[in-house]
Amino acid sequence: MSALPKTVKLPLPATERTRERGVKQAYDLRDLAAKQALAIDSLPESKEPREVLARAQSVLALIRAWESATDRVRILRGVPLPGSRRPAPQRPQRQSLRPLAQWNEQPAEPTGKTKPLDQAPEHTEPAD
Repeated sequence: MSALPKTVKLPLPATERTRERGVKQAYDLRDLAAKQALAIDSLPESKEPREVLARAQSVLALIRAWESATDRVRILRGVPLPGSRRPAPQRPQRQSLRPLAQWNEQPAEPTGKTKPLDQAPEHTEPAD
């Protein structure tokens, strides 16, 4: 016989159940951190500098735990950070079609009017 123990294959939990369990745990940790921070706040204040420092450090640690748990909830729920998702680029809208100049018209002048070619002034050679 082999001295190695037999491996036991256990069924893995479904990812949805694991995700739901993780979200629930993150919510529970967030709520616990908030309750503890409020409990520390309700304690009578002390004049001793060491106690004031210890109290401030414990509140800071609870705030960090609350922020971390809140961030985990956001990640597990699939919500992106604000401003991180950019909208997909949109195709430019079609420009309105302008009527084309007729074959016997000159291009538009700065005033926007066109003249037929047969009415345009003829070019004359400068007199010497």
